[in-house]
Amino acid sequence: MFDVALEVLRAAVLLGVILFLWRAGRDRSGPRQRSWGLIVAGFGLLLFGSLLDISDNFESLNRFVVVGDTEAEAFLEKVVGFLGGFVVLAVGLVRWVPSVKRVAGLQDSNADLEREVALRKQTEQALRESESQFECVVDNSPSAIFLKDMDGRYRLVNRRFEEWFGLCAEDALGKTSHDIFPTDQADAYTAQDREVLASGEAVSREHEIAFADGRQRLIVVTKFPVFESEGRPLGVATINTDLTDLKQSEAALLAAKVDAELANRAKSEFLANMSHELRTPLNVIIGFSELIENELLGPVGTPQYREHAQDIAQSGRQLLGLIENILDLSKIEAGKVDLYEQDIDVPEAIRSSLVLAGGRANHEDVELDSDLPEQLPRLHADERMLKQVLMSLLSNAVKFTPGGGRVTIRAWADAKSGYVVQVSDTGTGMRLEDIPRAMVRFGQVDGGLDRKFDGSGLGLPLSKSLVELHGGTLDLDSEPGVGTVVTVLFPAERIVGLCESESRSGRVRKAAG
Repeated sequence: MFDVALEVLRAAVLLGVILFLWRAGRDRSGPRQRSWGLIVAGFGLLLFGSLLDISDNFESLNRFVVVGDTEAEAFLEKVVGFLGGFVVLAVGLVRWVPSVKRVAGLQDSNADLEREVALRKQTEQALRESESQFECVVDNSPSAIFLKDMDGRYRLVNRRFEEWFGLCAEDALGKTSHDIFPTDQADAYTAQDREVLASGEAVSREHEIAFADGRQRLIVVTKFPVFESEGRPLGVATINTDLTDLKQSEAALLAAKVDAELANRAKSEFLANMSHELRTPLNVIIGFSELIENELLGPVGTPQYREHAQDIAQSGRQLLGLIENILDLSKIEAGKVDLYEQDIDVPEAIRSSLVLAGGRANHEDVELDSDLPEQLPRLHADERMLKQVLMSLLSNAVKFTPGGGRVTIRAWADAKSGYVVQVSDTGTGMRLEDIPRAMVRFGQVDGGLDRKFDGSGLGLPLSKSLVELHGGTLDLDSEPGVGTVVTVLFPAERIVGLCESESRSGRVRKAAG
């Protein structure tokens, strides 16, 4: 019986046909079983491939060949090796491998089949999970996502696409833009797709698009080519993102910013114009209190009156200083500041500032010191503003330095560094994160009502603005418990003698607003 089967087998191989063999066998541990085998050779390979395209019900096929006879195995080894054929594992997936040297027995074949089936099921399950995850991500995207093939036909659309254009996926899949949209709109889409395929690169543009509910929305359309693993183009993918709400929010923020800037400028202009109205009454109060304090019109009689007059004058001067600082800041913001520039003797300006700051320093038991080179060039700047900056920095340093501490002012100038004035103290210092707050108008590092130090919080911001009007910078470096260093840098071109200049003294320059 086996000889007959072997002859049939030989004929099948030589003729290049597909031959199904039924073989009865008994497993060592179980009942009699039926198993199917398959021989494929010659042109039969093409036919078998066609069969797999239309059917995947090949789980009953155990192996390419099922034999249990060494003679048959030797024959197959010789024939298959001679023909240079292939082994097909028919388990729903086609796997072509080089011609075999030996075919395993039935038991090994069944075990291989079980492993192949298990592997296929795992692969199919992983594929289904991957597809489910992909569909979930695409469908829940806030953007409309779709894919077209090389013929311009929709192959994938997500839920947002359906909502925007009032279509079901079934209404779009397999159709072109001309089947769905007006001609002019479809022509534009098709031209964009061709442009992407021709360039091989992604393209993004903004468009006004009408949604199915009639709303006009601003959309950014991003198109990019999709390629297979070997680099052949498969089609064009598109992601449409609605920018309308974002653009409206940006416009609203811009309008609010413009309104705030206009309001701030109006406030600054108002305060700048109120300079005379605010200063005049205060000067009167200060003047008459000093007149009473000095008894210029005769004795006041009671000593307490003189003390009260001193308090009035001192409070008036403090209030006048605060108002002047506010007005100066307002003028800077409004662009109404004039710089009266002249060549300044910086050491002399420093010495006069030390004298003015000395009163409070003596009262607080703080040592004032200066470290100046013997020769310092003059600085071309506004003298009033420079002295205002020096007084502000020295007053701050004295205020935040405890008794027994030291405040030192230094200055140096060269073409590389510029003109540098530096004020350092051994005071309380501040944390790095508190420095930005100290540089903001009315900013107080210790801002509570029970704070230890008085002040309006305008000194550093105003000094910084005055220095910047000269094209310079003001930097602050501080460490808690160690102290603070404030460095003012004027540009090198303001050092007198570094550049040719006729008499520059007395020149008035309008500061940039």
